[in-house]
Amino acid sequence: MQRNGTWWNADALGVITHNRHWVALWLAVTLIAGPFAGRAEAASTWFNVGAPAPSGGPSRATLESIACTTTTNCFAVGSFEGVAGRRTLIERWNGSTWAVVASPTPAATVSSRLFGVGCVSATSCYAVGSWSSGTVTSSLIQRWNGTAWAIVASQNPAGATATTLRSVSCASTTSCFAVGSYSQSGTKKLIERWNGTAWSISSNPNPPGSSVHEFSGVSCTSSTHCFAVGSYRTSTQTRTFTERWNGTAWSIVTSPNVNLSSFNALRSVSCIGTTHCFAVGTYTSTVYRKLVLRWNGTAWTIAANPNPSGATFTDLHSVSCVTASSCFASGTVTASGATKPLVQSWNGTAWGLATVPNPTGSVEAALSGIACVSATSCRAVGVAFGDYQLIENWNGTAWSIAAVPTGSAQSELAGVSCASVSLCFAVGSNFTLSGTKTVIERWSGTSWSVVTSPNVAASSASALRSVSCPSTTFCIAVGEATTAGTTQSMVQRWDGTTWSIATAPAPVGATQSRLSGVRCATIAMCIAVGEATTLDGTLAYAIRWNGTSWVLQSLAVPSGATASVLRGVACPSTTSCFAVGDWVSGAGSRSLIERWNGTTWSVQSNPKPPSGSPSDLSAVACPSTTSCFAVGSYLGSGSIRTFVQRWNGTSWANQTSPNEASAFFNDLVGVACPSASLCFAVGLSRDVGGANALLIRWNGTSWTRLSLANPPQAIASVLRGVSCASTTSCFATGWYTTALSRYPMIKRYA
Repeated sequence: MQRNGTWWNADALGVITHNRHWVALWLAVTLIAGPFAGRAEAASTWFNVGAPAPSGGPSRATLESIACTTTTNCFAVGSFEGVAGRRTLIERWNGSTWAVVASPTPAATVSSRLFGVGCVSATSCYAVGSWSSGTVTSSLIQRWNGTAWAIVASQNPAGATATTLRSVSCASTTSCFAVGSYSQSGTKKLIERWNGTAWSISSNPNPPGSSVHEFSGVSCTSSTHCFAVGSYRTSTQTRTFTERWNGTAWSIVTSPNVNLSSFNALRSVSCIGTTHCFAVGTYTSTVYRKLVLRWNGTAWTIAANPNPSGATFTDLHSVSCVTASSCFASGTVTASGATKPLVQSWNGTAWGLATVPNPTGSVEAALSGIACVSATSCRAVGVAFGDYQLIENWNGTAWSIAAVPTGSAQSELAGVSCASVSLCFAVGSNFTLSGTKTVIERWSGTSWSVVTSPNVAASSASALRSVSCPSTTFCIAVGEATTAGTTQSMVQRWDGTTWSIATAPAPVGATQSRLSGVRCATIAMCIAVGEATTLDGTLAYAIRWNGTSWVLQSLAVPSGATASVLRGVACPSTTSCFAVGDWVSGAGSRSLIERWNGTTWSVQSNPKPPSGSPSDLSAVACPSTTSCFAVGSYLGSGSIRTFVQRWNGTSWANQTSPNEASAFFNDLVGVACPSASLCFAVGLSRDVGGANALLIRWNGTSWTRLSLANPPQAIASVLRGVSCASTTSCFATGWYTTALSRYPMIKRYA
C-alpha cells in the first residue's frame, strides 16, 4: 500500500564497485566488527516489500559434503562468503526443493567451514568442520535433533594450533567417528568418537617412520566396524593410509599405491558390511589421476577405473555405496582446458563413466560430495567457477543440475533516473556463472520489471553505474566492460523501445577507463564522467553527447595533482554543469569540483572539511543553476563522516550534515533535489552493531537523518542512487544482503 510522503521498499527485479579510497577502510571495519545486524522497522514510516532479483546468479557458496537418509531428506554442508567473512552453510532437501537452514557458529568466529556430514536418521545428524577466532583454528561439530542444528563440544589435541574435522560417520545415535587433522610440528591425523553423551579423542596408531599424516574420510557400518582413510608422508613420497575400527581399537591396514607414483592420497570411503568398501582419491606420477581402492573383507586392492577421453587431470573426492553392486564416485576432470564435474558408477563388476552436465557458461566445476539412498536416487554437491554452489541429481537414468535454494542471486543496483512518475530506469549488475552482466530495471508507474540490457561481446564483466533520462524516449546509462583483462568505458542508450551499446571515446593513450556518472540536460546534451589510466597515472575524464555522437572533453587539472577521478555530474542547463570527485597530490587527497560553462571546464574553489582531513565527493544535484548540493565523505577524528557542500550561484560552502550517532563510518554516494527546498542524499552508515542504508533530507534550511528499515531477512543494506520525478515521487536504489546472497533494493517515496 502507498503512503503519502513516506519511503518504503518497492518491488525490484534486478555489481557495483564504488571506486573510492574509503573502500579499504570500509572492508577493514566490516571484517573486524563482525556480522551486520538488521534494524527494527519504524512504525508508520518505512514499509518493506519483496525484491526478486534477475535469474542467472547462483549463490556464492561451496558445498563440500552431503548425507541422505531418504529420497526426501538430505543435508548438504559447506560454507559461503558473507559480509562478515566465511561462515558455515547447511542446506536441506525435502523431496522437492533445497532450503537453507540455520547453522550456528561460536560467538568469536572470524571464519568457519563445514566439510563433512553424516546422518543416522532424519532426526539425528552430525556436521563437522572448523572455526577460527583469528589466531587459533579449532574443530567444529554441529548436531541436528530433527528440529535445529546446535553446536556440540568437540576436542582439540593439547598444543594444537589448528584443528579441522573432514568427515563423520555414525553407525547409531550412540556411535559416531569424525576424522581430520591438526597442526603440531607438522600435520597429524585425528579421530574423535561420539559415545552418545560426548565427543572424545580416539587413540589410533601412527604410520611407521612418518610424522606427517591426515585422515580425510570415514565410514562405519556398525559400532564394531569402521574404516578411516587418508595419507601419510615419507621423506620422498605421499602414500595412502587406512585404519580399521573393530569395536575396541583402531589398527593400521595395509593399503596399496600406484607404482612409481610420488603422490597417493585417499579422500573418501564407503562400506557395505564388513566385506565390501571402496576408497577413492588421487595419485600422480606426471599428472594427477583418480585412484580407487577396493576392500574385499581381507585386503585392499587397486580397482581399475576408466579415464574420460582426452583427460589431462582427474580426481575423485567422494564415494557412496548403497549395495555391493551399486556405488557412485564424484570428483573432477580437466580436458581441453576446461574443468568439469566427474561421476563414475560401479555396477558390481566394473566402474564406468557417467554423463554429467556442466553449469552453463562454467569453465571450472567440481563435485566434492555424493550421497545415494538407492540405485535410482543420488545427489552430488560441489562448486562451479566463481565459488558458486553446485548440486546435481541422479534419478536412475540421468544426472541433472538442481535449482539452488532461495537466496541465490548476487545482484546490485547502482543508479536510478526518472523521466516521469511512470517511467524510471534503475541500472546495475548481476553475477552469473558466465561473468558479471548488466542489469536494467524499468518502473511502469505500478511495478518494476527487468528489461533486456546488452553486454559488450566477449566481455567477462559488464556493469552499469549511472543513468540519466531527460525524456521517456531517451536515456543514457554508463559503466564499464572488461574484455581480455582490459576495462573500457561503456555507454548504453534507450530509444524508447530498446537499450543498445554506443561508442564511448577514451583519452588518447588510455589503457583502462570507466564511467561512473552521467547527466543529460536535454536529449542533445549529456555529460558522462569517470577515470582513465594512462602512462601519466589515473586521471579524471569526461565525454559529452552533442545529439549525434560522444566527444572527448578537455578537463582542467588541479595544480600539483598526481591523480584524479570524477564520480558524479549534474547539468541544470546546456551551459552549466558541475562534476565532482577527488584528486591527489603530495599533500594528500581532497575533494574536486569542476564546472562546465558551455565551452570549457574549470576547477572550482571549494573549502576543505572542518578537520581539514582527506575528503572526496561522489555525487552532485542541481535543481537550478544557482543551487547545487555535492555529497561525499571525509576523515574526521578517526572516523568517516558525511560531507555536504552547497553552491549558491557564486561559491561553494560546507554544510552541516548528520551522521548516525554511533557509526564510525558514514558515507554519502547519491543525491537528488526535485527543488531547492527538498533534497535526498543516500549512502551507508556502519557501527559496531552492523551496517545500514543511510538517508538524509534537506528541507530548505538543514539536513536531517531519516529512519530506514531493512527488508525482511536482511543483515546489511546500502543505498547508492536516488532520483526524483517530482517533490512527491522519488526512488532510491542499492542492495541488501541476507545470510547467503546479495539482492537489489529499491525504496520509494510517495
